[in-house]
Amino acid sequence: MNGRVPVLMAAASVAMCARSGGLTQQAVDEMRVRAEELLDRDDPLRRDVFWFATQWEAVRRDPDALALIGALLLAAVERETVPRVPGTDRVDLHG
Repeated sequence: MNGRVPVLMAAASVAMCARSGGLTQQAVDEMRVRAEELLDRDDPLRRDVFWFATQWEAVRRDPDALALIGALLLAAVERETVPRVPGTDRVDLHG
């Protein structure tokens, strides 16, 4: 199994819980640990997970800000799940 899948699933779950107001410290910690164990240091998904965990500490009592950072994390997860089509950077094919 690809090591990114468990991190993507944890991040999606945390993002949705943040948006709905049911997020716990345990869920954030588990997501961060998975990212730390399974992803390379320069992985953009790892960076987004760590950014969220840092922001969570600052806004955990503000439901509007929490919903916003949850939406941003969910957008990052969605970006990571879009397939990368080979050859899209080729000027000879796409003008």
